[in-house]
Amino acid sequence: NGNGTATFNPAAAGVGTHSITYNYTNPNTGCSNSVTGTIQVFNSVNPNSLSISSTNPTTCNGTNGTITISGLTSSTTYDYTYLLNGSTVQTVFGTVANSAGQTTLTGLSAGTYTNFTFTVASGCNVISNLSATLVSPTGNIAAPVPVSNNISVCQGQTLFLDMMTPAS
Repeated sequence: NGNGTATFNPAAAGVGTHSITYNYTNPNTGCSNSVTGTIQVFNSVNPNSLSISSTNPTTCNGTNGTITISGLTSSTTYDYTYLLNGSTVQTVFGTVANSAGQTTLTGLSAGTYTNFTFTVASGCNVISNLSATLVSPTGNIAAPVPVSNNISVCQGQTLFLDMMTPAS
């Protein structure tokens, strides 16, 4: 810039190694020098390109819910963290986005999952505002059930029992 400063735009340069040369001439002495160095630009995730989908657990207090994050760079390894129910930090290490740019969290229970932060091997972090809420199944058990069977019911559900007098 002629004033001892320079600007490098990683988005314009693109991913890869770039050689940078800075030339300087002292206006008082006329002496010149130059310095050459390299800048490595790493691939990063655009938080606006990310999306989330989920499936709820299928059983009471179950742990078979899933969350799928889309919009990642395919075949890239990520470490990421997220909050469970607003406070418990969960960490996933070394997950690789599939060819569609997705990664899926499995074995999840009901809860609210927020504040996903993705880190690529270069150390670049991307914080997203993605969130998903997984819920346990709800509803009433409508079919009459003989009392002699073992019965499971989730808290908040209603169980209807039909009582019958045995035939004599």
